[in-house]
Amino acid sequence: RSDFIVLQWVSMYLTDNDLVAFLKQCKRALKNGTAANVGSDSPTSAPTSNTSTNRTGLIFVKENIMHQESFLVGQDRSINRCANHYKELFKLAGLTIIAEEAQKEWPNTLLPLRMYALH
Repeated sequence: RSDFIVLQWVSMYLTDNDLVAFLKQCKRALKNGTAANVGSDSPTSAPTSNTSTNRTGLIFVKENIMHQESFLVGQDRSINRCANHYKELFKLAGLTIIAEEAQKEWPNTLLPLRMYALH
């Protein structure tokens, strides 16, 4: 089992259905039994009541985000989705957003970059 899984510029090459299925597989691969405190200087853990079904490892997703409520298919067949679209796909995969943040100091000539911590 994994403590965390990092997906950076990966989901943009998967269809919505494939991304949801992949995220579900990632969720099943996470460790059980401890809860991580994301965003603190020192992670803390606490026992959970049901370690057989409670996945508490984290999935980190970092992707370019469209401004509008639509998506764009690039020349390389990548799919650039808006933030709400990603959030809906995370929900369909049974994941909860623990934290999200926009990339700071990112060129205005590129699509915005957003990072999500999920479990």
